[in-house]
Amino acid sequence: MIKSHDIRSEFLYLPADAVHHSLIKWRVKTYSILCRFLLTLIQVFSDYFIVVEISYDKFIRNRMFPLRIKIDKYKESKVRQELYQANQYEKPR
Repeated sequence: MIKSHDIRSEFLYLPADAVHHSLIKWRVKTYSILCRFLLTLIQVFSDYFIVVEISYDKFIRNRMFPLRIKIDKYKESKVRQELYQANQYEKPR
């Protein structure tokens, strides 16, 4: 599921169930809006693992930050635990 939104849209009211395994795209015009958006995103989806991809090279040309946001259903603590376990096995003993 791919959705395109402007940052001024009502992203706060996006239900968490609707964004599982989805890719959400926003266009952000300024640094301050970008920071405010990321803080709000963390507050709204604090229990989820969030990956944010920012294309800075496109910002220079288009004067906008294209954001791609992946919100995963796994909680951050579970992801951290899995990463820690994976790193434990890769270390030489």
